[in-house]
Amino acid sequence: MTPQEQLVAVISGSKSVISDGQTRLLARDIWQQGRSQRDQIGRSLVVACIDNTLDGIEIYLNLVFGSAIPVFFPKDTKPELLSRFMEDFRPAYLIATLEGQCPPQGFSLQFSWGAFGVFAAAELYPHEMRDDLCLLATTSGSTGSPKVVRQTYANLLANSLQIVAALGLDAQSKAITTLPISYTYGMSVVNCQVFCDGGLVVSDLAPTQKGFLELLEQEEVTVFPGVPQTYAQLNTMRFFKSRYAAGLQTYLQAGGKLPQPLEDDLVAKVATAGKQVYVMYGQAEATTRMSILPACEFVHLKGSAGPAVEGGRFSVIGADGKLLGAHQEGEILFQGPNVSLGYASSFEDLNAPDAFEGLLKTGDVGYLDERGNIFITGRLKRFAKIKGHSVNLNHLEEILQKALQVEVICLERNDTICVFHKASIDAACFETVVQRNTNLKVRDFYLDQVTDFPTTSSGKIKYSELADDIASRLRN
Repeated sequence: MTPQEQLVAVISGSKSVISDGQTRLLARDIWQQGRSQRDQIGRSLVVACIDNTLDGIEIYLNLVFGSAIPVFFPKDTKPELLSRFMEDFRPAYLIATLEGQCPPQGFSLQFSWGAFGVFAAAELYPHEMRDDLCLLATTSGSTGSPKVVRQTYANLLANSLQIVAALGLDAQSKAITTLPISYTYGMSVVNCQVFCDGGLVVSDLAPTQKGFLELLEQEEVTVFPGVPQTYAQLNTMRFFKSRYAAGLQTYLQAGGKLPQPLEDDLVAKVATAGKQVYVMYGQAEATTRMSILPACEFVHLKGSAGPAVEGGRFSVIGADGKLLGAHQEGEILFQGPNVSLGYASSFEDLNAPDAFEGLLKTGDVGYLDERGNIFITGRLKRFAKIKGHSVNLNHLEEILQKALQVEVICLERNDTICVFHKASIDAACFETVVQRNTNLKVRDFYLDQVTDFPTTSSGKIKYSELADDIASRLRN
């Protein structure tokens, strides 16, 4: 069977029960009931603005496991943010909510799909598309950007199997949606439950809302996926010692590195209480996951995202492109069957050759230990040059957070490091930390207390928004 045929075999036979707390559906029934909609859409490019409801998940499964080539955006994405993508890719269909929805210009309503409408383009463009192209995935923070990742059926099949095996998921596992279905991490949670015949509870509420917590308890969820921001908020709420967390057995963490104080708290409140914590590392360019740290290593191997998933391999190279040894820091490369085809910036790229050829330059900086565990220390783009000194901003954030016990974000602007912080910082203490841990002077820093850090819907920091804010104020 081809990878696409294998995916169809998985969904058509899946015993995964998908529930919103009131209605329960089998994944295989969702697939059978969506046949008419799939046939009408066919092998075409589809923009789907959906949410974590039963209707949204039904659309997701039928598009991804079917023959269409979808790209997903949040349900509430503003039309102006979609306009450039629509112009550059010229999709045949747009799926959007019917709530007060006027047909987008150039589109007309063809049929309803639950609470969503399927709108067809008045003018169809004959796209040439690769036979193995499965979906287009937006990258972190790229909502509305025309640059997307081209993922194949083989990528989706391989990575889902890799994750299920590494996490030990089975029919007894029951996960809950905590992340947007438009985010590859959110997609992987859904895919893996379908693959392992496990349960999936769908909710469009934030994990901190009472309705979500009650659903978590009511449905006896066992697997909780989250990003650092989610865990920071839950930790503040004392969630991990509450009755809502009592039935949880497994916590998944991805979407960025945990700050050291938060990682220490998870060790004390979760791991030592007999719960499993899996730290994962991935990118849309590698479908979702590249590595998963076994839960048994979480307490002992702090700061690591574990070894490469089965069939994958990490390597680290220096600035000269040469391979580096254990504990030598450089750019992280990844090879594996889950490495995508590369990027697409318009419909003309849908039939483009495989640009990555199985090798991904992640743009992340880190090192491997002797056992092949990966440690991410920063991004190539998150290095600043201050008075001749190269500064790893991610590492600097870790130093400041650990010493000051305050969450911070560091950016470089006009040869100065701007330190954004939510809690107050003692000036004398800050000066001592800088002197002891860096080659910089206090005058090289600018402290800026803010009420909150701007984040994307998937919980990642919007560095560009912070940069624009500080640039505006420094100009004034």
